[in-house]
Amino acid sequence: MEGIMIEEMVNQLKGIGLDISDCVLGGSDGIVGWLCSYVPEEIIHAAGFQPIRISGRGNPIRRADTLLHTNMCPFVRSVLDDAMEGEIQDLKGMVIANSCDAMRRMFDAWTVFRKDEPLFFLDPPKKTDEMAVSHYSDQLREFAHSLSEIGPRKITDSSLAESIEVFNKTRDLMVDVSRRVSNGSLSSYTGFIIMHMATKCDRRVFNGRLEQFLGEYAGDEEEKPGVRVLLTGCIIDQPDLMKVMEEVGANVVVNELCTGLRQFDQNVNLGGDHFRALAERYLTRAPCARMMDSKLREAYLTNLAGENRIDGVIYYIIKFCDHYMWDFPTTKEAFEGMGIPVLDVEGEYIKGSHGPLKTRLQAFVESLQD
Repeated sequence: MEGIMIEEMVNQLKGIGLDISDCVLGGSDGIVGWLCSYVPEEIIHAAGFQPIRISGRGNPIRRADTLLHTNMCPFVRSVLDDAMEGEIQDLKGMVIANSCDAMRRMFDAWTVFRKDEPLFFLDPPKKTDEMAVSHYSDQLREFAHSLSEIGPRKITDSSLAESIEVFNKTRDLMVDVSRRVSNGSLSSYTGFIIMHMATKCDRRVFNGRLEQFLGEYAGDEEEKPGVRVLLTGCIIDQPDLMKVMEEVGANVVVNELCTGLRQFDQNVNLGGDHFRALAERYLTRAPCARMMDSKLREAYLTNLAGENRIDGVIYYIIKFCDHYMWDFPTTKEAFEGMGIPVLDVEGEYIKGSHGPLKTRLQAFVESLQD
């Protein structure tokens, strides 16, 4: 799917002693793709599939603009373009969440070009109250039933509980990875790759390899040079952008993106109704800007900044991302109320297009060093 990019990340991890080469995109009876971190991977896993987060290659758009307007999210258009170009193959199904208007349009377009492939649509509420949790848990039951109809195994209470344990283990390991990035024993670039590759691998095997690696890897055990930065915003799944930040001295000690710590926040409670527990976890974890209560997000972010001694914040927004453009002014005000400068960055989601961005990042880092 992402070919060379995944191979480069696998080799990068192998270089520090973490070999996951034999568990990438394998180890199951088929792959089911997903795009938004509000999709419960546990249900896909319990049906016998391997859940894979789909990323775009970041190439210039060739065909997707015939179906989606050019002023729509370039991440969504990139994924759709890959699908139309035949770069996303061998999926047993695809799950799209109603997280934004671009995702809804992705669903519409997918039904046209991948009509023979099972397609699932989830509508996670924007609230976290009792009615929202009950509504989403009902949706997840229906989703599980539909997956069981096409999957290699039926989803049962025991298989779902086993999958919850597997993914809770991943979340525990990612909290450890984030802690090591913050204290300097892992670089921010390495931490990003580990978190990204977790969503591309057979999770049981990945968990075992990562746990062993973390148990043996001492790292530098000293704070990395550069200013301490919190990275927030929507999605970054291209490692070259993280490398640019590291090169200019932005030590990203907290990667709060939905491809970072946010997607691994908070475990699912075992016991009782598993679908309700999943709904509670996915709705009440660290909030995305799509959620209605913006004060919860502000509190979460400012607490992270205080706990990790942040010098500055990089707020990354993919072009045309309405939710995060709306969220930015109040979030910036909250950080600046703490005396923490904020740099807003708008990305094109085209790989290798980071020259102007590098200049801005370097100037921001230098301003924090004054």
